[in-house]
Amino acid sequence: MNFEVIFGRDDEKIITEKGSLVASLGGIACDLVNNTPRHLQTIFPDLDIKKAKAEAAKMLERCFSSKDKKKRIEGYLLCDEEFKLSKTKFSVTKTIGNIDDDGTIQFIDMYYLSDFFDFLRLEMMYALTNNMPIVKCGSCNKFFLADNPTMEYCDDEACRQYGAKKRSKETKQADALLLLYDKVYQATYYKHKKCADEKQKNELHIKLKQLMEYRMKYKKGEITAEEFEEILN
Repeated sequence: MNFEVIFGRDDEKIITEKGSLVASLGGIACDLVNNTPRHLQTIFPDLDIKKAKAEAAKMLERCFSSKDKKKRIEGYLLCDEEFKLSKTKFSVTKTIGNIDDDGTIQFIDMYYLSDFFDFLRLEMMYALTNNMPIVKCGSCNKFFLADNPTMEYCDDEACRQYGAKKRSKETKQADALLLLYDKVYQATYYKHKKCADEKQKNELHIKLKQLMEYRMKYKKGEITAEEFEEILN
């Protein structure tokens, strides 16, 4: 089935005889590997979804699994080579899509294709060219369009919690005093939990509160590392 594809500065549109689909650049591949793309199935009723998912996953891995510029260039060139070798593509037209208030002309590229996998290759190339923030989640390995390229984890709550714990661990590993604090706090907490003497239990409770206060002061720079270490020891 022949179809039309329009690539803008940060979005894309597929038009077939069955309907149309608009998404952010790279959004169709991301949605394809993560969900059941029902609207895509509607406009491409004969598309082998299982094969399309596998191809989209392969191309995303090729182009966006690393933030290394060299690897991304290699991914782009490979997609470009495969696209040029394809014999199912049709013509491409560049036209004006919009003119901004400051007079800047925004061009769009229009392709006429007959192979959905050629579209995936082009989608990756345009997403790379326009620096779309497609990120591979550091927890579940899912590819997603991030709010900004510095994000490392997707919106799944478990992945966000994993990321927070990992960052906390890395911060502590970078600061030996925070590791020492954890050991002292945990030991004091354990004593407090097991203590049967009411007076001693109250003293340990006060010590726990003081430890937390000193930790906060240390992180804010209100006490020096030497002072914090002396308190912990």
